[in-house]
Amino acid sequence: MNIFNSLGSNYTLTEALKFTLDLSRRSARLQAAGILKNRYGRNPVFTYKGREALRLALTSMKLPPGSGVAICGYTCIAVWQAITAAGMVPVFLDIDPGTLHFSAVTLKKALKTRPAIRAVIVQNTLGFPADIAPIADICRRNGLALIEDLAHSTGTLYPDGRNAGTVGDAVCLSFSQDKLIDCVSGGAVIFRRTERKATERFGSVGRIQQMKDCLYPLLTFIIRSAYPYGGKVFHALVKKSGLLTTPIGSEKSLSTRNLPDWYIPRLVRELTNLNADLIRRQSIARVYARNLPEVMILPALVIDIPRSACLRFPVLVKNRDRLLRVMKRQGVHLGDIWYDAPVAPRKFLSRTTYRGECPNAEKVADMMVNLPTHRGVNTETAREICERINRWHGSA
Repeated sequence: MNIFNSLGSNYTLTEALKFTLDLSRRSARLQAAGILKNRYGRNPVFTYKGREALRLALTSMKLPPGSGVAICGYTCIAVWQAITAAGMVPVFLDIDPGTLHFSAVTLKKALKTRPAIRAVIVQNTLGFPADIAPIADICRRNGLALIEDLAHSTGTLYPDGRNAGTVGDAVCLSFSQDKLIDCVSGGAVIFRRTERKATERFGSVGRIQQMKDCLYPLLTFIIRSAYPYGGKVFHALVKKSGLLTTPIGSEKSLSTRNLPDWYIPRLVRELTNLNADLIRRQSIARVYARNLPEVMILPALVIDIPRSACLRFPVLVKNRDRLLRVMKRQGVHLGDIWYDAPVAPRKFLSRTTYRGECPNAEKVADMMVNLPTHRGVNTETAREICERINRWHGSA
């Protein structure tokens, strides 16, 4: 077995080659825009990164400078980057450790102590739906902008039956590496209340960066396939050379860039196949839920599997690092954890303004393990992963 949580695992060799060779580019852009308009009600504005789309959503809402933006206190640094680049202040809301989301009650309390909050972002962690209805009600009554960040959750259904992306004032999408919609890079924002147009000029993506993105599926396929036989060394070499593109860059300004045409055919294929992919991911999540020790499972998330996009299946494990080491020796690489800190990755946490506001998120981050549901995994693979975890758990 040779399984990774990420590292281009959504790409087979055929898909990696197709990514670079599809020439139906301009027509594909129109087709992708039409699919997203049908799903979310308005035309999308495409960007090169999901965080650029999020920053654009915030700046286009004309909020006062320095406005507070309430976010899940268990998130990615890309969200923090987008908010600060927009000239606003992230306000971290602690999570319910059983759902991985903040609640309407937590938001209501935050508004009393942080009256500068003018916007709220709901992210549906790992594809599992937040209870958005009461959050949306609070936003409506207090005049707050509500943004749905669907980086993890394209295709998710909320508990009240509405589709994720059909509730807020704006919807942000990410098409980055290892997401549900995986085009190596890309993002979009849809302004649902009005057909807004971005007032700023968009930049362009450099040719070297485009080349790196183009090579990413093929390079990572080689790394994964040959990992026990020199792929690990090859991985280290291409990382050191800077040839392997990474989702977390060093951008500070987050200026908005157009998504080049050649990424779009992959986007169309991903959107077209989304429903089938969701069914497959949910079936894998059920295997994990039924076969792993109850002590690791979050019951609320199991209930939500039929509504979830199941980007990954989260479990909480004491002595997590021991499990990760054992699984790695057996060819199951689970070390890429979403999230290993309240603002992840942990190595970047000190760069942010997080100052211990979310103790629940910290506890969850120390125990979190993500189990893969990507296209490199099927139900039989998931059962084998469960067997290996259970053997470790029985001997621990």
